[in-house]
Amino acid sequence: MTRSVLVAVLLGLLWLPPAPGLAAAPLAGQRVHVVRSGETLWAIARQHGTTPRAMARINVLTDEDRLRVGQVLRFLGPPAAGRRPAAPAETGWRAAGVPAVRYRFGWPSRGVVTSRFGYRGRRHHHGIDIAAPAGTPVTAARNGVVRFAGWMNGYGRLVIVDHGAGLATWYGHASTIVTRAGRRVRRGQLIARVGRTGHATGSNLHFEVRQDNRPLDPLAFLRKDAR
Repeated sequence: MTRSVLVAVLLGLLWLPPAPGLAAAPLAGQRVHVVRSGETLWAIARQHGTTPRAMARINVLTDEDRLRVGQVLRFLGPPAAGRRPAAPAETGWRAAGVPAVRYRFGWPSRGVVTSRFGYRGRRHHHGIDIAAPAGTPVTAARNGVVRFAGWMNGYGRLVIVDHGAGLATWYGHASTIVTRAGRRVRRGQLIARVGRTGHATGSNLHFEVRQDNRPLDPLAFLRKDAR
């Protein structure tokens, strides 16, 4: 073997990508996060004080919604002080440690529940889908403050309402948003209209309930007699 061929072989070995399932060692200034069940890129980025776009860029993610349990993500910056990794997805108000009656919500829209909370194969569905005609009113499920109103990746047009005590509701795939961040809303108040923006297969409302950013089963919070 000639010297030039030997050098080429050694260089090739140095540039081999890591084996599937293994993460490359973080570079200077980078830290890592191991994806746990129920976590989203948005929640992970928020936990570490960065943005979903920055994490997607540094990890070369082409579909930010397709995270795998055990996947290692790199990010820049120091670890978030005093914050623990998000716990796996739980179900129901008992998992949230809050009284059921106190946190009963009104239905956010009229329609048919076509997809429930839980796993779809290997992927976790963080909420429920309520199929309804485009333009159907979407209303706040409980009094609160709008924390986000805009576009977010697979959610399309999304509204997030903070109800205090770490509890929040998410309203995705809206065709239009009729509120803004910082506005106080009351239960039953119009905040958006049903659509199919983002990763939606049809006209529907994607509705989530989160406690300290952990997705919970919305059906455990919705009044059965108020639909």
